[in-house]
Amino acid sequence: MSWIIKRWAPFTTALAADLNQFRTNLELLKLHTHDGTAGDGSAAIYGGLDYAQVLPMAPDNNSTWSTITATAAAFGGYLSTNDGVQGRWAEWQLPLRNGTWRIDVLHAKGPDMGIITVTYAGDTWGTVDCYAAGVSVDNSSAITGVTVGNFAAATARALRFTISTKNASATAYYGRVQFFAVRRTGA
Repeated sequence: MSWIIKRWAPFTTALAADLNQFRTNLELLKLHTHDGTAGDGSAAIYGGLDYAQVLPMAPDNNSTWSTITATAAAFGGYLSTNDGVQGRWAEWQLPLRNGTWRIDVLHAKGPDMGIITVTYAGDTWGTVDCYAAGVSVDNSSAITGVTVGNFAAATARALRFTISTKNASATAYYGRVQFFAVRRTGA
């Protein structure tokens, strides 16, 4: 028994450190209450975010999205719409500073996938087309040169993914998001 404990000790120590860092990152992103109002005041303390990466397994609000485990996908799964109906959305509250931004989205593609419209505080940033004739995961799409501005303070606002439309060849409006990162690229 002691051999097993010794053999696993370095692994469990590294895992504990990773979990603590993950918890810290989650706390930095959790700058509001579930209803989207100001929460613990972190947005004022940090002055807004210049960078955020999110494993989107737990959106702040959504309309029928759920977590799917997929060992073939990076990060072990994705957030998926449940019913393939147009207009389904998921959102995260992020306090982005004024400036120019980029969002990178890691997602699945397939014949039943729709086009995701990405908005922040109601402004459209761009789209991510998830349609492909065959099924694949770990596809990367970027929306660049997006301006966030005219906000007096960096308070949490909704970054929303909506399955708004689809390719003419797509059979439904599914969306599967594995990961996304938003990064401030200019003032």
